[in-house]
Amino acid sequence: MRFSFNALLLRSDAAGIGTLIRGLLHGLGDVGASHEWVVYLRPGVSKAVELPRWEGCRYVEIPGARMKAGRVAMELFGLPAYDRRFGVDVAYSPTSYLPLTQGVPAVATVVDFCWLRVPHAVPGWRRLSLRLRMERSLLRAAGIATISETMRRELLARYGAQLRAPVCATPLGVGPAFFAARALPQTGARARYGAAGTLILASGGTDPRKDVESLVRACKLLPREILQDARVMVIGPRSRRAEQAILSAVNEEVASKIRFTGFIPLAEVLELFACASLFVYSTLDEGFGLPVLEAMAAGVPVVCSDLEVLREVGGDTVIYTPMRDPAALARMMLIPLLDRALAEDLAARARERAATFTWARTAERLLTLFAQTLAGMDAAARPA
Repeated sequence: MRFSFNALLLRSDAAGIGTLIRGLLHGLGDVGASHEWVVYLRPGVSKAVELPRWEGCRYVEIPGARMKAGRVAMELFGLPAYDRRFGVDVAYSPTSYLPLTQGVPAVATVVDFCWLRVPHAVPGWRRLSLRLRMERSLLRAAGIATISETMRRELLARYGAQLRAPVCATPLGVGPAFFAARALPQTGARARYGAAGTLILASGGTDPRKDVESLVRACKLLPREILQDARVMVIGPRSRRAEQAILSAVNEEVASKIRFTGFIPLAEVLELFACASLFVYSTLDEGFGLPVLEAMAAGVPVVCSDLEVLREVGGDTVIYTPMRDPAALARMMLIPLLDRALAEDLAARARERAATFTWARTAERLLTLFAQTLAGMDAAARPA
């Protein structure tokens, strides 16, 4: 069988959904060698990003897709022509977007419903685009993948009666680099980021959906002796204006302990995990929660929002806290910071649990969905 993979969202920094794309490509290289793959990339990415290579996998750079306008045009109108040219049997998109006309069976991916559940965190134009393009794509898809079982249940609750496609949960994985992070030297990262004492790591940047403001307010409530020795590093998208607004909620002493790094290379992320005493994820909504899984794999104790999907990832190996409650978050953060034996036990059990989330497993479930999709198409084509 021959499949296509729309990887046009993959950029040279491999951030955000790029992590999903690259991880899944590695998983497909492990388990999908018996199939042929055509992977569509924007120009220059194949040289800038380390990608897996295996027999039967072909990377094709799409002219004109370097900029956003060209990429969107290709996603809407151009990719079906490439599918026909390469004789593709099933086309796969790691997003909820499919072309307006599709010449072969297509599988879409539901990542989250944040635009519906946390609308204030998503610009109005993007909510409109998601509603129009996403819903149209899901109703036409020949197969639908969701990145968690929680998302599968929500998708069926919202659209189940309208869907004509099989739906399969394909939970994400975590790469071996995170399991090896704890063994990395710490001196470089500590010197680079000024994290000489207790390092508290967080993810989400200034994205309002990640509610880093609750973490900042929680730091204000930590005992002075804890705060004096601490450094809080927040990785992710960074807006100077949003950063100033978030830090305005605390005094200068607390604000001086918090640093927004913006997006940083994976090698530096791993170095920070090697130094971290705690990982905090105060998000308001998730489709999976990959940062939590990565921290678990790195052996860093985790405190995160009490969301159903994060419990699906963390089980009983992480500490959960109510959302938008800085006082509760501060109390939960103190548990692993003050009880190192408990922190080490949580981290060890979290690493064991994280080891069950592999990209190969994700790829296997996706291939199963492809088989169900083709079987459904064959059945629909047979006369009654």
